[in-house]
Amino acid sequence: MEQDIIRAYGDVGIKWSRKLTNSEFGPEIDKAISAIQARAQNIGTNEMAEVSNHIANQTDFFHNPTFNNLTHAATTLSYFEYIAGNISSALINITSLPMLVWPTLGAKFGFDKAGAAMARASKVAVNGMQNDPKYKKLYDFLMDHAQLKHTMAREVLEGRRTTTQDFTGIKAKIMDGLSIPMAATEQFNRATTAVAAYDLARAKGMNEQEAMRYALDTVKDLHTSGLAATAPSWMQNPIGRVFFTFKSYTWNSAFVLARAFHQAFKGESPEVRSMARRQLLGIYGMSMAFAGVKGLPFFGAVSTLAKMIQALFGDDDEPYDLEDELRQSVGELAYKGPVNYFTNLEIANRVGLAQDLLFRDDPRGVAEHGYVLSAMQQAFGPAGTYAVNVGNAFKMMGEGHTERAIEAMMPSFLRNGMKGSRNMLEGAQTLKGDPIKEDVSAYSSFMQVLGFSPADISANYERSSAAKTYEKDVGARRQKLLNLHDMAKTAGDMDMLADVKSQISAFNAKHPKDKIDSTTLAKSEAARKAAEKQMIDGVKYNKKLRGEIKEKFLQD
Repeated sequence: MEQDIIRAYGDVGIKWSRKLTNSEFGPEIDKAISAIQARAQNIGTNEMAEVSNHIANQTDFFHNPTFNNLTHAATTLSYFEYIAGNISSALINITSLPMLVWPTLGAKFGFDKAGAAMARASKVAVNGMQNDPKYKKLYDFLMDHAQLKHTMAREVLEGRRTTTQDFTGIKAKIMDGLSIPMAATEQFNRATTAVAAYDLARAKGMNEQEAMRYALDTVKDLHTSGLAATAPSWMQNPIGRVFFTFKSYTWNSAFVLARAFHQAFKGESPEVRSMARRQLLGIYGMSMAFAGVKGLPFFGAVSTLAKMIQALFGDDDEPYDLEDELRQSVGELAYKGPVNYFTNLEIANRVGLAQDLLFRDDPRGVAEHGYVLSAMQQAFGPAGTYAVNVGNAFKMMGEGHTERAIEAMMPSFLRNGMKGSRNMLEGAQTLKGDPIKEDVSAYSSFMQVLGFSPADISANYERSSAAKTYEKDVGARRQKLLNLHDMAKTAGDMDMLADVKSQISAFNAKHPKDKIDSTTLAKSEAARKAAEKQMIDGVKYNKKLRGEIKEKFLQD
């Protein structure tokens, strides 16, 4: 009943086009799955049977890789809030070339040859592969496999587009425009990787078809396939889609590194083992150059393990922080890397490979919310982080910080602009207006507008966060000892009292300026007794409001 015949034709055309595609490729998918099942039956091993069953269970999603509207909305919100229009995220995306692609190609073909090939390939990528006759077949091959133009923006946004309005409306045009920076760098990365891999493979003696296949596999291995249809099964359900879509590169880089570690020690030949070791050395070397010790692959896992060991076996009276220890030991240059140090741009926290697989190291967030709330916030992905930001924004608005509240709810490209402008006019300040750094340079303010936080301010946050965490841990330990002493004395447990006094002596030796002496214990006991007198039904209330509270709420 649509009166606009052109729009009606377009809407039907979109659905018809997808129907034709499914009709063409659906049978091929089924044929491939049947071949895998037959192969698994012929081999007869449990491993092959598990692989076959796993793939067969994904059949429905292969034919119709879609999600419900709520999942689409949450994923799109996350993309719009943190990636769309964010210049810094787009530029950070390019670092995968020197940090992952160059070491991988260099390990196989030689680092000098790989570097020269990537330099040439980058020029081809900028000028357009399709415009160079030498790479026309490679371009078509990549396009047939959706490995060049199918960007994150297309994966996130086009899954829910079913009408021409979804493609041509104002909302669609805004989202497409904001997607240009990230989409451009994604295509640049894929094209550069493919051309370099193709040229190196051809120079090594592969024929054209073999070289194109190697280039395709290299792009998928290092940049992910980018398609939900070929993603791991745990990313093909609504929860996985929302939580892990924007962590796919992180998990993929973790797999590449884990495979390299395995091949370095258990590879099928000395050549494979040697190549894997060169790849690891290259990746760790480039990670150190870009992000220092903190940016080394799997550093987050090591840091988490150190915290767990400290919690289980460490000295309760001496809290330990691996990252703060490293910062003090090696200095800021080695800890965050020369790029951070000399540009004053906070890059190290954003470029690490195989980092933040489940929990993102966020000292400021942990200091404000604790590990449990921070972990829960991050478990829900960018959408969960945004939900927490909105909750904080309403709290700030209630406290009169309207401008900061609005800033907290803005997408990152607007939030960065507001923060950069404020830094330039007022300097870096806390929410209450206390100065963190009074004089922020025009350079740092402008880079903040683009999305790069000043490294010196970030370092201040991290140091103060570590200091507050230390203060909080020591204070909690002190209060625990006071409570234990009070409990032991009240119960008349002499053994427990002797043990607590021993612990107090150890605490005093570590913290002599905050020691627990007889005066402290007497004050603690007096405070407890005074508090008991103020309690009603086991709950302590403000002395000045006790009468009013009792009259309003506690009358029988």
